[in-house]
Amino acid sequence: MDAKEQIAAFDAKHGDYIVIEGWVLYETGAMREVQQPWGILKEPPEDVYRCAKLKVKFCELKLNLACEEFNMVKTHTASQIRANLKERHCFRPPAQEESIAILQELKKKVKKYQKLLDEAKINLENSKPVQLREREISSEKNRQANEQFLAELQKIEI
Repeated sequence: MDAKEQIAAFDAKHGDYIVIEGWVLYETGAMREVQQPWGILKEPPEDVYRCAKLKVKFCELKLNLACEEFNMVKTHTASQIRANLKERHCFRPPAQEESIAILQELKKKVKKYQKLLDEAKINLENSKPVQLREREISSEKNRQANEQFLAELQKIEI
């Protein structure tokens, strides 16, 4: 199998993806270098927590991209309408049904990635190693103790 076939098979195996900082990040947590044709192909990490972190990152990036796309289309359409309204001889509005249909599809895309992100965050929390959970609990207790002590210190005046 040549490099292009290997990359195509890797892409097909790992599904949806996004490109970030010279890497292709897949929904499965797999990654590959963008560099062609001999870039590194990395299967999803075996460590469940590390893999869950990559899946959260993927969902965050896809959600941000979907939101940007929605906002860009909506802003562009609104700008066209506002420009028309400023003209002495007002032009026809953009195709209303088509514009609304596009925005509805983009809205569905945003909701899809928001749902996937919510699920990925739950999975991340559930896969968190015991030591990390314990460290977070300890850190929170320490934070509260520090805040209480600071509040007591501020009450002491000369």
